[in-house]
Amino acid sequence: MDKEWAAMYDLIYLRREKLLTPMEQLDRIEVFKPKEVEMKILKSILKAYIYSDLQERYSIFLHISGTDELIDSLTSTFIKDSFNIRLGLIMSYVYLFENDLEKSREYSYSILNQSFFENVKANAHHNLGTSFLLEGYEKASEHLNKALDFFMYHNQATKVKQVDLNLSFLQSLWNKDFAYTLSLDNHTCFLTYIYYLIKKGESILALEHINRIAIEDLDQWDKAFYFYYKGLLSQDKTDYYYSVEYFSNLNNFFHIQLPLLELKKLGENEVALRILRSRRRK
Repeated sequence: MDKEWAAMYDLIYLRREKLLTPMEQLDRIEVFKPKEVEMKILKSILKAYIYSDLQERYSIFLHISGTDELIDSLTSTFIKDSFNIRLGLIMSYVYLFENDLEKSREYSYSILNQSFFENVKANAHHNLGTSFLLEGYEKASEHLNKALDFFMYHNQATKVKQVDLNLSFLQSLWNKDFAYTLSLDNHTCFLTYIYYLIKKGESILALEHINRIAIEDLDQWDKAFYFYYKGLLSQDKTDYYYSVEYFSNLNNFFHIQLPLLELKKLGENEVALRILRSRRRK
């Protein structure tokens, strides 16, 4: 069993350090044929994380099937909780972007209610805060700030920036009065700043900034938000449909609601919008 643990944690290390591409990771993990139940569980969970990196959330459901039952078969409460947390974190994330918010929150709350592993609860708060983003300010802000406090206390700079971006987006979305303080050192931050300007009513300045962005330099995530913000400025349905396309390509059926809501305001057919909202790329 020691050899199996060593082999698995070698794969986890290679993924964490980004020494292999996701496809190379999958090739390596498929060769690994564990005999121990614990290693079978860890293999399934690791594959789920890799497919998440690839934005292949449908594949996650295929490869994670039955993992809950394997975890329940374990006798050690500590190991069982450890695996449930690993599974819960990835599934709360997956269900969030599937826009199945009830299941996403169920997994997040299960993490918050366990007695160990306090360090992962910040991630659960982050997912919970994001899940409430479009429903109202208070609950989303409460959970995001709990995540932020933890990440700041533990000097996790990357996580701090992620939560700060979500908080800035939340405050802009719900028209809160705040000063945008994030550095504009990447496209995501710059686009979030443009959204801040739009919501403040500084459309001319926002348009000047957005016109300076080279589309080809953006990844699909930033393109989805770029066209959403561009649509807010232009009120051109085409921009919103581009945003819908990129969110759909990402299998992001949570944020896709943003451009779909604007299209609804512009009088687009609700049946067609409902189809777009529920579409899944297999």
